[in-house]
Amino acid sequence: MLQILKHKQTQAVFFITILGIIISPFLAFAGEYVLPNVPNGLPNTTFLTLIVNIVDWLLGFVAIIALLALIWGGIYYLTSAGDISKIEQGKKILTYAILGLLVVGTSYAIVGVVYYDWLEGSSGPRISNAQVIPTSGPPGTTFVITASISDPNGVDSTTTKAHIQNPDETNVATIDLYDDGIHSDGAAGDGTYGNTWTSGAIGAYYVDIVACDLKGNCGEAENI
Repeated sequence: MLQILKHKQTQAVFFITILGIIISPFLAFAGEYVLPNVPNGLPNTTFLTLIVNIVDWLLGFVAIIALLALIWGGIYYLTSAGDISKIEQGKKILTYAILGLLVVGTSYAIVGVVYYDWLEGSSGPRISNAQVIPTSGPPGTTFVITASISDPNGVDSTTTKAHIQNPDETNVATIDLYDDGIHSDGAAGDGTYGNTWTSGAIGAYYVDIVACDLKGNCGEAENI
């Protein structure tokens, strides 16, 4: 009975590690659905990012299990005292544990390539929480334009701009957006870019915000 239980435990370790490698590539390809703002003010995230974070956590958990199994197998093997059945059992546990660690390492590599290089790395900066305050005013009103801009490759701050346009999309003005703490953008380096623009005539205006990452991939938030 004891031998059967030990055999099941080794099978469980093997199953969990294999499950990690099977599900992680599929989860990494999950669609980019943007979650809505939540009441506590947490920043927007994507369903893809959420899933990849869960996968990373699961892989870390599996890695801990595999590492513990490796220690367990080593102790089991070293304390076999010449018992052939225990030696063989210890070898199996060590084999499954090493395989599990290799699987976790491979899974991390796959997620890294699929998500950080292919998906996130080529889509351009994510622009969220874009807003114009106030939303209306007479000629001469100064409007504060801000947006949260982030990218795993780094944001090229020389490309972060706001284009103020008429309804027919003719450009009225283009202003640079800064994350330096002195352009109505909040704290320096907090990922929120901003600047001000003063209207000169009566009319309706739209704002498009654009930004590129350090690899030249660009993103845009339109009609703010």
